[in-house]
Amino acid sequence: MEVYRDGRLQWADASHETPTIGLGEVPFPPVEEIDALEEFTACPITAETFEAAWTAARAGLSAPGPGTDA
Repeated sequence: MEVYRDGRLQWADASHETPTIGLGEVPFPPVEEIDALEEFTACPITAETFEAAWTAARAGLSAPGPGTDA
């Protein structure tokens, strides 16, 4: 799942991909490595926050505001 600064959400799973998002072929690097890149702001979230964002993405909704932890 990807959460964009403007609130857009995109997701992929074994049966759903789009031209801009799909399942990764290699593991993601540690969150600190991603956060060090200028174009990303990465931070750990709780399982509950992930599930809320995943549910919203699958329903075609927008993400909660920055820093929101459900």
